[in-house]
Amino acid sequence: MFARFVSMRLKSGSLTEFDRILDKEVIPLLQRQKGFRQEIVLTNPNGPKRLASASGSRKRMLSRIIARNSPKSSNC
Repeated sequence: MFARFVSMRLKSGSLTEFDRILDKEVIPLLQRQKGFRQEIVLTNPNGPKRLASASGSRKRMLSRIIARNSPKSSNC
């Protein structure tokens, strides 16, 4: 099993939008990938930092997903 960790800082007041994007776009995208196991996101409602961990059975699959679908910055 392999894991990728992503650390991010959200704009103030964007936790609701972040949760919506994660639930409606990111998780479904990951679930369609062969070898994907789970996504864990740790958040603190009172702070801007988020930590996400995606795990899967294939290291290449995780690297490809992160490279394709993780912009350097977004509106959240």
